[in-house]
Amino acid sequence: WWGFGLFALGSLSASRREISDLIFIDEAVTLTPMLLFMVATWWSIYPLELRIREALLMRELNDASGAPVHPPLSRWQYVSSNVRHQAMLFLAPLSLMTAWQETMVMQLGPWLRDTMPASSVWLAPLVEYAGIIGVLVTCPAIIRRIWDTVEIGPGPLRDQMRAMCRQYGVRVRGPLLWRTHGSMVNGAILGVFWPLRYMLLSDALLERLNSEQVEAVMAHEVAHVRRRHLVWLAVCVVSSVLLLAAVMAGVIEGLNVTSVSPDVLSVIMGLLGIAGAGTVFGAVSRRFEWQADAFAVQHLTRTRSADAQKGSGAVTAASVQVMASALQSVADLNGIDPERFTWRHGSVRERQRRLATLIDRPVNALPIDRQVRIIKVAAIVGIVVSLMPMLMAMLNLNGASL
Repeated sequence: WWGFGLFALGSLSASRREISDLIFIDEAVTLTPMLLFMVATWWSIYPLELRIREALLMRELNDASGAPVHPPLSRWQYVSSNVRHQAMLFLAPLSLMTAWQETMVMQLGPWLRDTMPASSVWLAPLVEYAGIIGVLVTCPAIIRRIWDTVEIGPGPLRDQMRAMCRQYGVRVRGPLLWRTHGSMVNGAILGVFWPLRYMLLSDALLERLNSEQVEAVMAHEVAHVRRRHLVWLAVCVVSSVLLLAAVMAGVIEGLNVTSVSPDVLSVIMGLLGIAGAGTVFGAVSRRFEWQADAFAVQHLTRTRSADAQKGSGAVTAASVQVMASALQSVADLNGIDPERFTWRHGSVRERQRRLATLIDRPVNALPIDRQVRIIKVAAIVGIVVSLMPMLMAMLNLNGASL
């Protein structure tokens, strides 16, 4: 209903009519009902979460490892944690980008156009895009504060994590302890660019997993940075959208469609673009997860095998077992069914099966690495092919003008 009110009934325009077009204030008013709905949902399901947490307490008390036992979160703590970790993850960057764009449109942009010469008309959009990029780059520093993180002090854990990052040329801040009151078993590297890139280890991860499993989880996260998965994921999605748009334009031109209005065609192309981009995003993202799992196995093998350190040797069963058990522990402790499929990560069971196929393979020549290389080459080729008609048209125009 909120989406219907926003897109069909014009709730944002109504807010602007009532309170005027203030920078981000009208957007915040429009967004408030959805945020309140999310808060009300978390508030209402808290009794169910509490019953589950209380049921798990007996298992934790009987755990022979002696791991710390956290008290159940209060209702307010539960709602606050969800707001910080879920809502603010997208609200913080979205709010800052919206505020920056409105500042450019309403204040900074007109000032630049009035004070700069006509030949510098390109400066305003350049400043706007630079501001958006600045928001995306600096948001990890804001999110790490919202998520309640603190620096891990000197000790073997910090030394081990920093040594791993140095080994693979990955620069991060931290590692940071991600305090979740024992409610989340997770590790992450937050941010794209140094020095605003942080390594996070949740409290439950450190309490419930052994040192080898923690090392495997963080090697997986280091792999995403080392292999530049986020950048290549964006390249693959852009390539798929451009290719699909070029194909659709060719089909429309070839069929000489005139009975359908341009607006309907735009909607159809937009929906097909979303479907195509979503399909590529999921397929590529899952393969990047498989490569990150394989990277963790490679790391464990190299650090424990003299042959692997020299560039030879094979993946060991022990390394695969550590990574597979880490995935199982994370799934069990987070209450995730290992067979459950997710669009971005696939299922834990599928990832474990793929890990098992790596045993005794050459540590420096794994199939998933070749597969990812093919994906990257295909993405670049797709962008070049989709842009060829536009480049040819530009060359023809230049030739005609000469």
